[in-house]
Amino acid sequence: NPNVALHWQVSENGDGVELWGTAELHDDVETKRRLWNGVFDYDLNAFAPGGPDDSPEAGFLAIKPRRAIVIRAYGTGGTQRWTA
Repeated sequence: NPNVALHWQVSENGDGVELWGTAELHDDVETKRRLWNGVFDYDLNAFAPGGPDDSPEAGFLAIKPRRAIVIRAYGTGGTQRWTA
């Protein structure tokens, strides 16, 4: 089932984002090499010490969003909704 729901709390004030969409797994070595360095602000080797070439359990998800909600102050500060 490729359907996903994701949530990020983006501030200490309870602001957050919820996203629903369809996920596609990219675990081929070419994609891992392309995204392994310079994309994230942390070292992916901490999670997959084998690096892109020797971490078969590691991959990247591409999410095609269908809808999203921005929530402010746990919802008491209002919401914004987006639909594809």
